[in-house]
Amino acid sequence: MFIKYILFIIHKTLTIYNKVRMTLFKLFFYPYVYLIRNGNIIECKYISHDMDMDMDMNYDNLIVTYECDKLYNRYNRVSNNPQILRINEHIYTNYVFTNITLIIDDRELTIYLRNNHYNFYIVNNIINSDFILFYLKNILRMRLGQNYLDSCYHKDNISYKLIILDNQFKQHTLTKKDSLILNKNTFAITTLST
Repeated sequence: MFIKYILFIIHKTLTIYNKVRMTLFKLFFYPYVYLIRNGNIIECKYISHDMDMDMDMNYDNLIVTYECDKLYNRYNRVSNNPQILRINEHIYTNYVFTNITLIIDDRELTIYLRNNHYNFYIVNNIINSDFILFYLKNILRMRLGQNYLDSCYHKDNISYKLIILDNQFKQHTLTKKDSLILNKNTFAITTLST
C-alpha cells in the first residue's frame, strides 16, 4: 500500500512538472530565423507574422528557421530561398534515415537530423554543403565539444563524404557537390555540374 502511495505521488509530481515546463515553454518560445554564411550565423531575427525582409537575404545565404508546431514539437526549415519565411505551414516527411555518417579527415561522425531540440525532416529541406558546414559549426560543436572538431571547425571549404542509410536500408554517398532534397515520401539527390 505504501509503495502505491509513493508511486502515485511521483506520478502526480512528474505530471505537474511537465505541465509547468510546457506552459513556460509556450510563454517564452519565439520562432526565429538564422541567416547563415559559410556555416556561421551572421544574423538572427524573430519571425513575426508581419516580418519585413530587411535581413540581407539572398540566394547565396542559407536560411534555417527554428519553429514549433501546434503541439510544440520543434522543427526547422532549411533553404536558400527567403520565401520559406512566407510559408505558414510545414509538412513532416513520412520517413527518417536509418543512419547518417559524416566522414571528414578520416573521422566518422554521426549526424542526427532530429532530436528533442530540432527536426530537419521537413518537406523541401535541402541538405547540402552549406547545411553540413552549419551543422558542424553549430550543432556538432555543441554536442561533441570544440576540441574534438578543432581541425575542421574553422575550414569554410571542407571536403567530406556523407553516407546515408535510408529507411529502406539502401546506402547513398554524397559529397560537397551533392544536394539532398527531402520530399514527403522520398528524397532526391542532385549533383552540381562543374
